Amino acid sequence: WRGLSGRSYGFIYAPMLARAPHAAGVYLLAAHGGGLPLPLFVGEAEDIAATLAASAPLLASAHGLGLTHLHSFAADPVSRARIRADLVHGLRPPLNGAAARVLPPDAPAASPATTARPGWGKELLLSGDPAPLKH
Repeated sequence: WRGLSGRSYGFIYAPMLARAPHAAGVYLLAAHGGGLPLPLFVGEAEDIAATLAASAPLLASAHGLGLTHLHSFAADPVSRARIRADLVHGLRPPLNGAAARVLPPDAPAASPATTARPGWGKELLLSGDPAPLKH
């Protein structure tokens, strides 16, 4: 996956039916099928498996958009926040809400490769406060 900065991150991935890793890092929920995978949500967590286990509304919304795979990238706490922000602003996944469409003042200009693709206009807002989930 490539962030707004242009940097690529080498995620590992597995079908959602597989066990999520009990590891610290950045995770990406994606819909695979018929072409390029579609990023649905980018989050970060101290324990990806525990965070996802406590994220029923997020997972339900992602399944509604065709969730098939979990991508993960191991990273320390400082790097996780930076990588997550880079990916959210570059990929603009629909389940990251308005934050995916509002660039910080110091963000680099988006290249054509980082602009929204057809079908990315559908937004879903999750009920409740997602802050405890660390995404």
